Amino acid sequence: MKAIKTGNIIFLSIFFLILLIITPFLVNKLMITPSTYFVMDKVELNNHWVGFFSSYLGGIFGGIISGALTLGGVYLTIKAQEKKDYINTYSSKILNVHKIKKELNTLPILENFIEKESFLALQNLTNNINNKSPYILEYAAQVDTKFYLTVRELVLSIEKMNTFFLIMNEYVKQPKSNPYLVEEYVYKNFTNYESITKSIKINIMLYKEEENRIESNIPK
Repeated sequence: MKAIKTGNIIFLSIFFLILLIITPFLVNKLMITPSTYFVMDKVELNNHWVGFFSSYLGGIFGGIISGALTLGGVYLTIKAQEKKDYINTYSSKILNVHKIKKELNTLPILENFIEKESFLALQNLTNNINNKSPYILEYAAQVDTKFYLTVRELVLSIEKMNTFFLIMNEYVKQPKSNPYLVEEYVYKNFTNYESITKSIKINIMLYKEEENRIESNIPK
């Protein structure tokens, strides 16, 4: 939607600029075309028209140049302020990123357990990360929006795995009268488990990219 609105603004700006420029030429064409309804001395017409062209085009291009300079000045001022704000908040951001790295230092182990399908170890590890998620999200919120959303998706995917194990454990504890129903239930949930592990792997990759973005974007 934002791109569409910007495109419309650019299109309309160009359209009106072209209209402003060609209007006097069209009027000039009408003025010099012989007509039984409009009679004016040619020399007088040319003298008046030259003066009009000079003031008209001068006003247009003068306005464009002054507007462009003003817009450029505003843009540079905004960029300078953004850089200043980023420099002032960078130390806080990087501190919170390091806090999250400390809380999530078991992610390589988590990935290893997923590959080995160590279900009991995964249950304990995801439960541990899930308990720390409020602190992790609080730290992430103090970095920036993009980083926070990425961390939140990672935490949610780990929470889903933890919930999956809790549900499976409760189901296994219940007495089963039909072994085929048990087999069907386990199969369906294992398919769900594969989806969860895929989501976790993707979110870990995205988290590492965001972590690198913050750490490498050192203000100069």
